[in-house]
Amino acid sequence: ILLPGADGDLTVLANHTPLLVALRPGIVALSRPAGTPPLEFFIAGGFADINNEHCIVLTPQAVPLDSLDRRALDDKLARLSVDLDAETDDTKRHRLQQQIGLLNAQLTVAKS
Repeated sequence: ILLPGADGDLTVLANHTPLLVALRPGIVALSRPAGTPPLEFFIAGGFADINNEHCIVLTPQAVPLDSLDRRALDDKLARLSVDLDAETDDTKRHRLQQQIGLLNAQLTVAKS
């Protein structure tokens, strides 16, 4: 398993030393049998609980990487940018800025 750790990428193998790690937005890649491409997901940050038996990823959002659509992401980003420009409430502006940041992170990894 490849994880986007907050302090850098992290590879988790069987019998890993116990670890709790913060995750940044990015790609989680799960290895599969030889000749099969890894399963890849975009995650919106979170935490990973790792020990010698498992790796549990806790994230508010996980999306299969191949389902990210650049056009849809661009359209949503444009709408949120308009909403941000019109918003005067600081709390709502902060939420919109977070959503825009997450969309930008998705756009950096989107393949189509």
